[in-house]
Amino acid sequence: MLINRNYRYLWIGQAVSLIGDMVFHTTLLLWVATVLLKGKSYAPLASTAVLIVASVSTVLVAPVAGVYVDRWNKKRTMLRADLLRAGLIAMLAGMAFLPSGTVPVPVILLVTGLIVALTTAVSQFFNPARAVLIGDVVPDEQRGQATGYGQATGALATIVGPPMAAPLLFAAGPQWALAINALSFLVSYVAIRAVQPPVAEVVREPEPGSSVRSEFVAGLQLIRRSRALVAMLVVMVLCMLGVGSLNALDVYFVQENLHVDARWLGLLGAALGAGFLIGSLAGGKLGDRFGHSLVYRWGIAVFAVLFLCYARSASLVFGMIVLLALGTAVGMVNTVMTPIVLKVVPREFQGRFWATLMPLNSAATIGSMGIAGTVAGSLPVGFRLDLGWITFGRMDLVFTGGALLAIAGAVYALFAMRDADNAQPAEEKSEPEPALDGSRA
Repeated sequence: MLINRNYRYLWIGQAVSLIGDMVFHTTLLLWVATVLLKGKSYAPLASTAVLIVASVSTVLVAPVAGVYVDRWNKKRTMLRADLLRAGLIAMLAGMAFLPSGTVPVPVILLVTGLIVALTTAVSQFFNPARAVLIGDVVPDEQRGQATGYGQATGALATIVGPPMAAPLLFAAGPQWALAINALSFLVSYVAIRAVQPPVAEVVREPEPGSSVRSEFVAGLQLIRRSRALVAMLVVMVLCMLGVGSLNALDVYFVQENLHVDARWLGLLGAALGAGFLIGSLAGGKLGDRFGHSLVYRWGIAVFAVLFLCYARSASLVFGMIVLLALGTAVGMVNTVMTPIVLKVVPREFQGRFWATLMPLNSAATIGSMGIAGTVAGSLPVGFRLDLGWITFGRMDLVFTGGALLAIAGAVYALFAMRDADNAQPAEEKSEPEPALDGSRA
C-alpha cells in the first residue's frame, strides 16, 4: 500500500503538514475578515495583502532556492525547513495566546505578514526537494500513481482543514489553529527522518566559474528549449491571473453573493477539496489511457467555464455543486501535469524548474489579488452594475473578469499543448553557462 516504505513516510509527513497548513491559512483569512477588521470596508484589501506577502516571498526566494536545492542533499534540506517553519509558527501562536488587547491590531497584522513571508520563503526550499526525493524513492512506472496520491492528499487536507478552522477560531481562538500548524511540521520532521533513499545522494558542487545567477539562467535556457514546458508556464500564468481573485475574496463573495454567513466558507472549501480528490484519483488513470496532454487541455477548459459559473452563483447549494466540479477539473489537471514535467525535465534541473514555475505562479497571483482586492475594496458594499439583463455586484464583477482570463488560458492550452505527450526530454548544454556578473555562488 502507498507504493513502498519510503514513500509512505513522505506521504504521512505531507498529509499532516498539509492539514495544518489548511487550518492555518483558513484561520488567518477568517481572523482578519471577521475578528480583527470586522465591519471595516478595507478588510478585503487587508486580507488580500496577507496573501500577496506570501506570493512576493515566493517570487524573491524561489529562484535562489531552486539552485541550492539542485546542489544540496534533499532529505537534509526538508528536515531543516520543517524545524524552521515549526519555530516561526510557534512564535505567532505564542503572541495569539496573549490576552485580547495586549498586542494592537496593526502589530498583529504586521507580525502575521512577516511570519507568512518567512514560512513561505522556507517552503521554497522544502517543496522542490520533496518533489525530487519522491522521484528518487518511487519507481518510474509508479510515479503517476504517486502523483495521484499526493494530489489526493492535498484534496483531503482541503476537505478536513477549513471545516476545522472555523470552530477552532470561534470556539477556542486562533492560537490553537496556529499551534496545530506548528505541531504538524514537527510530525513531518519525524516522518522524513525515517526515509532512507535507495541510493545515497551525492551533493553536487557548483561548477568552477558558476554562480547562483548563471545556474538559474541555465535552467531557464533548458526550459526555453522545451515547447511543452513553455506552453505549460504560459497557460499557468493566464489561469492564475484569473483565479487569484477567488483565493483572496471568496470569504466576501460568500457573504455578499451567496447570502450566507462567512462560517460557510469552510463547507465550500470542503466541496472544492472533494472535487479535487475525485479528480486527483481519476486524472492519472485517464491520462495513462487517453494521453496526459488531452486530459490537461480539456481539464483547463472545463475549469475555466466552471469558474465563470461560480462567479454568477447566487446560492450556497449551487456554489457548492459548481466548486465540486471545478475541483475535479483542477485535480485532474494538476495530476497529469507532473508526468509531463518528469518526462522533459532532467533530475539535476528539477529544483530550478520549480524555482521558475513558482515565481511565475506567484507573480500572476500577486497581480490578480492586487487588482481584485483594490477594485473590490474601492467599491461600496452595495455596489450594483447593470449591463443589459445582467447585474453585477462588486465581488461577482471581479470574479467574472478573472474567469475570462482563465478562459483565455484554456483556449491557448487547447492548441499549444496538443503535442505535449510526444515531447522529447529537454537537453542541457554540455558547457556550463558563464556567470553573467563574474561572481561566484
